[in-house]
Amino acid sequence: MDNLTLSITKIGDLLLENRITRKENGKPIENVRLTIPEYQRPFKWTARNAIQLLDDILEARNSNKEVYRVGTLILHKTKNDNGQDVYNIVDEQQRTITFSLLLLALYELQYLLHIPFMIEL
Repeated sequence: MDNLTLSITKIGDLLLENRITRKENGKPIENVRLTIPEYQRPFKWTARNAIQLLDDILEARNSNKEVYRVGTLILHKTKNDNGQDVYNIVDEQQRTITFSLLLLALYELQYLLHIPFMIEL
Protein backbone atom coordinates (compact mmCIF):
# COMPACT_ATOMS: atom_id res chain seq x y z
CA MET A 1 0.00 0.00 0.00
CA ASP A 2 2.22 2.81 -1.25
CA ASN A 3 -0.65 5.30 -1.07
CA LEU A 4 -1.31 4.86 2.65
CA THR A 5 -0.62 7.91 4.82
CA LEU A 6 -0.79 7.88 8.59
CA SER A 7 -1.72 11.23 10.10
CA ILE A 8 -2.63 12.66 13.47
CA THR A 9 -4.91 15.62 13.98
CA LYS A 10 -7.23 17.34 16.38
CA ILE A 11 -10.93 17.37 15.54
CA GLY A 12 -10.96 21.17 15.79
CA ASP A 13 -8.11 21.50 13.30
CA LEU A 14 -9.89 19.18 10.89
CA LEU A 15 -13.37 20.68 11.13
CA LEU A 16 -12.57 24.33 11.80
CA GLU A 17 -9.26 24.83 10.00
CA ASN A 18 -9.61 22.18 7.23
CA ARG A 19 -6.20 20.88 8.20
CA ILE A 20 -4.75 17.55 9.24
CA THR A 21 -2.22 18.58 11.83
CA ARG A 22 0.61 16.17 11.18
CA LYS A 23 1.32 13.41 8.70
CA GLU A 24 4.19 10.90 8.86
CA ASN A 25 6.79 13.44 7.75
CA GLY A 26 5.65 15.93 10.41
CA LYS A 27 4.10 18.35 7.93
CA PRO A 28 0.41 19.29 7.98
CA ILE A 29 -2.02 18.58 5.17
CA GLU A 30 -3.74 21.85 4.31
CA ASN A 31 -7.04 22.56 2.55
CA VAL A 32 -8.63 19.27 3.56
CA ARG A 33 -12.08 19.03 1.99
CA LEU A 34 -14.15 16.33 3.69
CA THR A 35 -16.92 14.61 1.80
CA ILE A 36 -19.33 11.82 2.53
CA PRO A 37 -19.29 9.30 -0.30
CA GLU A 38 -22.53 7.98 -1.74
CA TYR A 39 -21.85 4.47 -0.47
CA GLN A 40 -21.98 5.62 3.18
CA ARG A 41 -25.08 4.88 5.18
CA PRO A 42 -27.22 7.85 6.22
CA PHE A 43 -26.60 9.68 9.47
CA LYS A 44 -28.29 7.65 12.23
CA TRP A 45 -26.99 8.96 15.54
CA THR A 46 -29.63 10.24 17.93
CA ALA A 47 -29.48 12.86 20.68
CA ARG A 48 -28.67 9.99 23.04
CA ASN A 49 -25.49 9.20 21.06
CA ALA A 50 -24.44 12.86 21.07
CA ILE A 51 -25.05 13.12 24.82
CA GLN A 52 -22.96 10.00 25.40
CA LEU A 53 -20.12 11.52 23.34
CA LEU A 54 -20.29 14.73 25.40
CA ASP A 55 -20.43 12.72 28.64
CA ASP A 56 -17.31 10.81 27.59
CA ILE A 57 -15.48 14.07 26.89
CA LEU A 58 -16.57 15.57 30.22
CA GLU A 59 -15.53 12.42 32.07
CA ALA A 60 -12.09 12.57 30.46
CA ARG A 61 -11.78 16.25 31.39
CA ASN A 62 -12.89 15.63 34.97
CA SER A 63 -10.35 12.80 35.20
CA ASN A 64 -7.63 15.31 34.27
CA LYS A 65 -6.77 13.45 31.07
CA GLU A 66 -4.44 15.61 29.05
CA VAL A 67 -5.94 14.52 25.73
CA TYR A 68 -9.29 12.96 24.86
CA ARG A 69 -8.73 10.58 21.99
CA VAL A 70 -11.74 10.51 19.70
CA GLY A 71 -10.67 7.40 17.85
CA THR A 72 -9.53 6.56 14.39
CA LEU A 73 -11.00 8.43 11.45
CA ILE A 74 -10.37 6.77 8.12
CA LEU A 75 -10.33 9.00 5.06
CA HIS A 76 -9.88 8.09 1.40
CA LYS A 77 -8.23 10.77 -0.71
CA THR A 78 -9.60 11.09 -4.22
CA LYS A 79 -10.40 13.81 -6.77
CA ASN A 80 -13.78 15.41 -7.34
CA ASP A 81 -15.23 16.30 -10.76
CA ASN A 82 -13.23 19.55 -10.75
CA GLY A 83 -9.95 17.72 -10.16
CA GLN A 84 -9.64 18.94 -6.56
CA ASP A 85 -8.45 16.65 -3.79
CA VAL A 86 -11.25 15.51 -1.50
CA TYR A 87 -11.17 13.23 1.51
CA ASN A 88 -14.05 10.76 1.70
CA ILE A 89 -15.04 9.80 5.22
CA VAL A 90 -14.80 6.00 5.17
CA ASP A 91 -15.08 5.30 8.91
CA GLU A 92 -16.31 7.42 11.85
CA GLN A 93 -18.83 9.38 9.78
CA GLN A 94 -21.41 9.39 12.59
CA ARG A 95 -19.00 10.82 15.16
CA THR A 96 -17.53 13.37 12.73
CA ILE A 97 -20.97 14.67 11.75
CA THR A 98 -22.00 14.80 15.40
CA PHE A 99 -18.91 16.86 16.27
CA SER A 100 -19.74 19.16 13.37
CA LEU A 101 -23.33 19.58 14.55
CA LEU A 102 -22.17 20.26 18.09
CA LEU A 103 -19.68 22.86 16.85
CA LEU A 104 -22.40 24.51 14.80
CA ALA A 105 -24.71 24.61 17.80
CA LEU A 106 -22.01 26.03 20.07
CA TYR A 107 -21.03 28.79 17.66
CA GLU A 108 -24.47 29.57 16.23
CA LEU A 109 -25.07 32.55 18.49
CA GLN A 110 -21.66 34.16 17.87
CA TYR A 111 -21.06 33.79 14.15
CA LEU A 112 -21.80 31.54 11.23
CA LEU A 113 -19.35 28.68 11.37
CA HIS A 114 -18.39 27.28 7.99
CA ILE A 115 -17.86 23.52 7.90
CA PRO A 116 -17.76 22.80 4.16
CA PHE A 117 -18.82 19.15 4.04
CA MET A 118 -21.86 19.83 6.24
CA ILE A 119 -23.36 22.04 3.53
CA GLU A 120 -23.56 19.00 1.24
CA LEU A 121 -25.82 16.98 3.59
